[in-house]
Parts: sequence; structure tokens; C-alpha cells
Amino acid sequence: MIFVSIVIVLTLIYTFYSGWITSEKMILILIGFSVTQVLVLQYFYKNQLKNNFIVSRQESRIEELQGSLAEANHIAEYKSVYLENMSYEIRTPLSTVLGMLEMLKETDLDDNQRAQLRIAEFSSKHMSHLINVITENAEVESDAFKLHFEAMDLETDLTQLFKVFEYQAWEKGLNFEHQFLVEAKSKFLLLGDTIRIQQVLINLVNNAIKFTNSGKIVVIVDLTVAIEGNQIVSFYIKDTGKGMELEEVTQFQNQSTTYNPFVSKDYRGGGLGLSVSHKLIDLMGGELKLESKENEGSTFYFSLPLKKTLDLKLKNVETMSVLQKEFNVLVAEDNRMNQKVIKFQLESLGASCTVTNDGF
Repeated sequence: MIFVSIVIVLTLIYTFYSGWITSEKMILILIGFSVTQVLVLQYFYKNQLKNNFIVSRQESRIEELQGSLAEANHIAEYKSVYLENMSYEIRTPLSTVLGMLEMLKETDLDDNQRAQLRIAEFSSKHMSHLINVITENAEVESDAFKLHFEAMDLETDLTQLFKVFEYQAWEKGLNFEHQFLVEAKSKFLLLGDTIRIQQVLINLVNNAIKFTNSGKIVVIVDLTVAIEGNQIVSFYIKDTGKGMELEEVTQFQNQSTTYNPFVSKDYRGGGLGLSVSHKLIDLMGGELKLESKENEGSTFYFSLPLKKTLDLKLKNVETMSVLQKEFNVLVAEDNRMNQKVIKFQLESLGASCTVTNDGF
């Protein structure tokens, strides 16, 4: 703009001295040129002020967002610590309850009392599973975990878990069925993360029970397909619940990490742990799939390629206690109720207990 102004002024001076324009015209042109210059400068200055304002606002917004991010990280860290503390505080009395129930099972009870004891035991184990689901799902979402592969007997490991689901379904008036499809008793165990497999099943079966008001839940574990050194284990979780609309199924197939199948006042929130289940199954080499029909039910299914390993479990050998007389045991436990449980259990074995609150 400055260069153009200089060229115009020099051109006007040249034309004036050359006699091509009169002084009156020269004055008018200079006035017009000056006004134009002022307007152009005003336009550029206005834009500069606007840009400065936008930059200042953006910088201010960035500072606000950085502050919000720091606060969110602080809250997330606080929630994580709070969750760990709460899970510990709940587990401690829960372990006391389970311990006392185990002791009650060893006493003389009639059939009604045993039935009541079984319900109390299943309820306690259900609560324990819920605590595990909450803490383990939070752990997976935060990426603060690794898969731990070990030899496992799936049928034995999952049977106890399914017994808890039977009680949950019964409590809601639903039937619960589980099947293990196996060709013959295998001499192999499987290598996998049994805790994470159970975590996925807990998430999916809990959802099936939650979203089913009548009918039944069926879980099938298929161990009939083997490829060389791998066992392809397929899991099917079927329910006769509300089912899903086509749009919801499509959203699920797109593997949205924020997927929630239902948000309704008739249900307690969306699908618990589906994004976590997606993530865990992917890490274990599988893919979570879904078939659903509205008002008829849903089937979640996935397959995992698990390596075979020899069953090297030692046979149970009958042993006899070498303690033929009363013996002394030092018990260090900070929870009073757990102190009593441990003391009762040890005294039933003939121990004389000294109880203290801590290791020091």
C-alpha cells in the first residue's frame, strides 16, 4: 500500500509539472486520494484490531481449557483413588460375611437353613462380582492393565460364575441355562486370561439379565473347534429381552466406544461395560458381534483362539496334619470382624491364637 501511494504521488507530480493537469484538478485528485487512503487504512486497522481480539480470545480460551483439563485430570485421579478406597472398604466386611457363611456351612443345619444360607452366599458372591466389575472396568478404561496368560480349565472356572448368574436370574423371575459343548474330556488345558474372560461374561450376562423382563438367558461355551495347536472357544449369550432397533444394531456394528443400547426410565442406565468388553475381546484376538431383533431378544457372541497346553495338574494326594497337639498362631489383621473369623477358623483346627492389629 505504501509502495502504491508513492508511485501515485510521484506520477501526479510528474503530470502536474509536465502541464498535463491543472492545479485545481491536482488538488481535487490529492484530496480524493487522501480520503481513499484514510478509508483503506481504517479498514486494515479495523481488521487488525479484530484479529488481535480473536487471537486474545483464543489464547484466553486455551488457558481456560488447560485449566479445565487439569481440573478434570485431578477429579479423575481423585475418583480413581476414591474408587480403590471404596472397593477396599466394601471388600473387607464382605470377606467377613463370606467367611462366616463358610463357617456356618460346617454346623448342623436343617434343609430350610441350608437353603437360606445358600441364598445369602449367592447374594454375597453377587455383590463381590459387582465390585469386581466396577473396579476392573475402570481399570480397563484407563489402560492401566495387561493381559495375564495362564493355564486354565474353562469349564471348572466358569461353572462357579454361572451359579451366581443363576441366582441373579432367579431373583428377577428368569430362567438361566448354561451349556459346555465339548467332544470329549480333553487332556489339554488352555492358555488365556481367565479373569478377563470372566469379566467380559459378567458384563454381557449382567446386561442380558438387566434388559430381559421375562423368559430366559442362555450361555453356550463351544469348545468343539480346534485348529492345530489352538482351541477356538466360542461364547454365545442369548436373551429374550427387549432387543434392539436396526439403528442401534448398526451403531454397535460400527463399534462405537460410547455405545449405549438403551437409555430409558424403565432400565437402570445403558449397557454396562460394552465398550470394555469390545476392548478386551479385541486384545484377546476376537471380535464381539451381535444379532438382535426388536421385542424378541439379542445374542452377543465372540470367539477366542486359545493355545493348548498339557494338563500338568498334580493329582490330589491325601495328606494328614503333622500337628498332633495344640499349636500357637500369631494373627496380624486390622479388621476386628475378620479377626474373629480367622480366630474361629484356626481354633476349630486346634490352634491357640494371639491376635494383633498390624505386622509391627
